Amino acid sequence: MWPGVAVVFGEVAETAIARTSLPAGVTGTTINITLGELVVAARALVPQLKRIAIVGDRLDSLPAYRHFREEIPIITRDLDLIDLTGLSMAELRSRVAALPDQTVIIYTTINLDRDGVSYVPAEALSLVAEVANRPIVISTETFLGRGAVGGFVVTPGAIGQDAARLAARILGGEDVATIPAATDSVNKPMFDWRQLQRWGISEAALPPGSELRFRELTVWEQYRWQITLIAAALLTQMALIVWLFYEHRRRRNAEATSLSAMGKLADMNRITTAGELSASIAHEVKQPLAAIVINASAGLRWLAASNLEEARASFKNVVDDGNRAAEVVDSIRAMFNKRTWPRSSRCCKAAGASYSRSS
Repeated sequence: MWPGVAVVFGEVAETAIARTSLPAGVTGTTINITLGELVVAARALVPQLKRIAIVGDRLDSLPAYRHFREEIPIITRDLDLIDLTGLSMAELRSRVAALPDQTVIIYTTINLDRDGVSYVPAEALSLVAEVANRPIVISTETFLGRGAVGGFVVTPGAIGQDAARLAARILGGEDVATIPAATDSVNKPMFDWRQLQRWGISEAALPPGSELRFRELTVWEQYRWQITLIAAALLTQMALIVWLFYEHRRRRNAEATSLSAMGKLADMNRITTAGELSASIAHEVKQPLAAIVINASAGLRWLAASNLEEARASFKNVVDDGNRAAEVVDSIRAMFNKRTWPRSSRCCKAAGASYSRSS
């Protein structure tokens, strides 16, 4: 329609362009999807890989994957190949649900199955992944999120940017004949984090530079500041509690020390009081006992002199002094029993008189 207008294309298989001669004024960016690159991704997912199962339309009908037929003899030197291309969806779902261990599914594209039912390739992948018992490797970014694990994928965004740069160069005055078609964008390792978790595949096993999609943020990543503030508050509260326990223990120790000191002081007071009390008791009891001894001695002397009246008076004083000693003892007992006991001044006077008279 416009033979003089430059044409820029994108996302055309490199092998398809190589087999044709482009007309003048046509250039663009190509893609290069290789079976070897998909197998590299499969080995990363299953280190002990023994077989691959290719799922999709017949390779002859897929320009972007047609060259896989040339790579299959090389790949199958150390891997078994399970060909699941060109099947009906029902049969395909039955087969992928019963694949042996150490197998990886490589999904190309399903546009039309053997029964003539057409599919959107991404939706067909969802139907396969729904029942598949082994991880699925893909080659296109738009298939991520449909149940596949991932792989070295073609990214439409990068292809669009490459095509836009070519168009900008042509619009800037550069001759389109000097711009050959080329593959500018490399396939990027990209994986679905959710599928890695499903199949128990470690992130460390992925190729270097891999990008993870659909990764669920951890609680720490989502609420980092909230967790930090709560942790700081808890630590502060814990420090206060520890300090309060420490102060409580110090107070209890101080109270115990104070009680111990008070107990020692009370013991000292009791000892001092007991000493003073014993001295007072000794003094109180000693007086009548001394008077008894003196009166008894005087009575004996009067008896020796046959002076019965004086002897009788002396022994009467002994009786009075004995009673006075008993009164002293009773008064001490009354003091400890919190009872008052009148002290007999009569006995003291009598004792004093006897003591004087005897002297």
